[in-house]
Amino acid sequence: MESRNPDHFYNNWVSNHYTWFNNGFLPTQTSQILLGASLDKRIGLELYVKNISNFLYLDELAYPTQLSGDMLLSGAKAYASFTVFRHLGLRAEHTYQSSSRQAFISLPSNISKAQIFYTGNLFKGNLQLNTGLQAELYSSFYSYAYMPATQMFYLQNRVMTTQYPYLTVYLNARIRPVSIFVKVENALQNYAGTNYSMVAGYFQPDRCVRFGINWMFFD
Repeated sequence: MESRNPDHFYNNWVSNHYTWFNNGFLPTQTSQILLGASLDKRIGLELYVKNISNFLYLDELAYPTQLSGDMLLSGAKAYASFTVFRHLGLRAEHTYQSSSRQAFISLPSNISKAQIFYTGNLFKGNLQLNTGLQAELYSSFYSYAYMPATQMFYLQNRVMTTQYPYLTVYLNARIRPVSIFVKVENALQNYAGTNYSMVAGYFQPDRCVRFGINWMFFD
């Protein structure tokens, strides 16, 4: 349980574009219950219920507003992780979440994540290798918009995100004394569409390749 006084920003702010004084917002009251169970840390389920009173947010005009009454958030997360053939790993996770007052808080109702990877020592242990791919998928929702004048996010109901699959492919390898990594982010850009924005008007990073090398030299 938590009782939190409003940040100074919500009650007083002066700038070229926005000004407000002495809003007198009440403290936000939050209480949460989290229950979980797991089987050998490989399969698990978590449930939570959160109640928020006097919720603070920025409205469609990016002005601070306090919601009267309570807002109930609830969710569940299920996950599983397995290793087969000693070196091949599989992980999957799904989260469901909902709000009793969806118009005042923006969140995707479903989030799915999956990962498959290989890890092992090759060539008589001289090469340590870890490679795989990770995918994330978020259900459509009205994401927040960003206000540069206050550097804060606010509600909007004009732009909805799409169910765009974010795919990352990576490789980590070590041959003593050299370590390298290669990672391709947003690998499905253009193949799975072009609407990969999680904030209205701001896109996630384009497809890019990151790599690095670490070589230890000794006298």
